[in-house]
Amino acid sequence: MIQVEPNNIEARKLLADAYEQLGYQAESAGWRNTYLTGAQELRVGTLPGNPKTASADVLAEMTIENLLDFMAVRVDSVKAQHTPFTLNVVLPDTKEVFLLKCLTVT
Repeated sequence: MIQVEPNNIEARKLLADAYEQLGYQAESAGWRNTYLTGAQELRVGTLPGNPKTASADVLAEMTIENLLDFMAVRVDSVKAQHTPFTLNVVLPDTKEVFLLKCLTVT
């Protein structure tokens, strides 16, 4: 009903209540968060702001490969698609060298 009539406030409230109850009864944190976030979005819409990122402690424990993967998913692809660059990462303590190339999309 929400997709058919997105401005139907009564339907949004009922679905939010259902999601909230499912969230309270969920056994896993993942489902709990999904249901409760859905309920919040139905009631107040999506909130502006930046999504949370990894803390300094988490980043410090990542391998360089994981860190580079993490950085890759944080890149704004729309902005980066026309900006080729090369990144040379040198880790003197482990004597590792990584060369990253980002090419333009044509």
